[in-house]
Amino acid sequence: MFNQVISATLIISFLLPQIIQAAINQDTLKGGALGIAQCQHIRGRKTKVIWRVIINDPNIPINATHFRFQMSDGSARDIYNAVAPTVDYQTTEVFDELPNQVAISGEAYSIRLSGTHRYSLRKPLTVQCD
Repeated sequence: MFNQVISATLIISFLLPQIIQAAINQDTLKGGALGIAQCQHIRGRKTKVIWRVIINDPNIPINATHFRFQMSDGSARDIYNAVAPTVDYQTTEVFDELPNQVAISGEAYSIRLSGTHRYSLRKPLTVQCD
């Protein structure tokens, strides 16, 4: 019985993603939103970045985005999304690199017949990964 418990524990711990390090940073976006970035190194020498934008006004939800993830090693990824209207947008990106930090820049949009409302970072938001 004791050996089965140890075996099950080893298997479960092997299957769960092992986080080496995680960091969080946040900033306000022009237009009335909060941006939260999280960066963590995960198993397989990869980096997972979670980017979340929370809108203050439920009457002006996000329905399109363009964000750029710039790694400290020089690599970058542009993310374009058309999403169902939401006041809580989140994207998760996995990179094959192990950068020290990630800088996020870009905008989220509320596109309507009456016009476009932009939620934009005033300056790139950096988050440490190591």
